[in-house]
Amino acid sequence: MSERKKSIAWESWNSKVDEYLNPESLPDQAEDILQTNFDDSQLEGMPFSDFQISAPMSLHTPVGLYPIESMLKPSDRWDCWFGYTNFPITHRIKQILNDEIEGIEALKICGKYTFFIGVGKMFDISEVRKQIFSKICAYTEEELLANVDIEYTVELLKDQLSQNTHWSILVSPQGEIEYIVSNSIDSTYLNKLSRLIEKKNSYGGIILRSEDG
Repeated sequence: MSERKKSIAWESWNSKVDEYLNPESLPDQAEDILQTNFDDSQLEGMPFSDFQISAPMSLHTPVGLYPIESMLKPSDRWDCWFGYTNFPITHRIKQILNDEIEGIEALKICGKYTFFIGVGKMFDISEVRKQIFSKICAYTEEELLANVDIEYTVELLKDQLSQNTHWSILVSPQGEIEYIVSNSIDSTYLNKLSRLIEKKNSYGGIILRSEDG
């Protein structure tokens, strides 16, 4: 388990396409993103300048090759984004993105730490990002307690707190442990619990609670 907080950096694919297809930038960028489709017989005897003007052009995308004029190319159909992670994109994460996130219509795993999504026009990318962060960036109890030392410390602390009615334990991704305890749910306990939840939301981790926590 990494001690870093899981995070995702985002880059708009649609913005990249707009930049590359801008008439002012196209001559310099065409070699990177555009492919000329032609038949050898069409090329034979054709002046290079004529070839540049008349040859049909296509756009390389993460989900295939599309003619520039096509209204079905990803940047016209969806709000498309690259996601760059600092953790491996596992088969389970792919399943979550594909099956559990509302709004994703297209998905391509581009590498160990890179994925591509196309978001439907009726969905807000900011809300989709929130879903993704909630689903795949939070450490699970299993991941955090896979560390033997952390698991031992947590179990020992649980035993010590078991005589109290209410307790909550925050375990951070770095293995730091903080707890609160009370025999009644009063304003003091609730305020402390709110601070634990704020830390969890800001820095990651899990909160373990008693049955009446």
